[in-house]
Amino acid sequence: MPFFSQRGFKQLIMSGVFERFPRLRYILTESGCAWVPPTLGRMDEVWMGMRAGMIGEMDYSRSAVLPEAPSFYARRNCWYGASFPSPAEIADRAHVGVERILWGSDYPHHEGTFPRSKQVLAHLFDGIEISEQDKADIVGLNAARLFRLPHPAVMAAA
Repeated sequence: MPFFSQRGFKQLIMSGVFERFPRLRYILTESGCAWVPPTLGRMDEVWMGMRAGMIGEMDYSRSAVLPEAPSFYARRNCWYGASFPSPAEIADRAHVGVERILWGSDYPHHEGTFPRSKQVLAHLFDGIEISEQDKADIVGLNAARLFRLPHPAVMAAA
């Protein structure tokens, strides 16, 4: 399954969609976020080869190449709905960008955390050095900002 969620992500970035539409917001849901740093690292390496004009036998000297590295577009245009993130994903949040991670309960599916979401979150954050602000951002404030839901009740619940 990771192939399918990551395929669109890679194609949108490498085809220049976010270069042409800099205000476009792309949210991947139910895909976690542990894969983001290594994937962007590999994509940035490919982009550097393209900028140099050659990757193996592939000549890019006459091709249009993105002006920015793929990681730039991911930081600006992409968010990750991490349903059931692992403690390792939360601990590695700085590499993804804490402001880009949206916690998901997978409600109303039976495999979701509801009605035990608070207990699941307590377990998730247990033993991880994380600020209250980062917790609030991941659990709801990031989503409220992303979807432009400034209502005080939404912000307070987050």
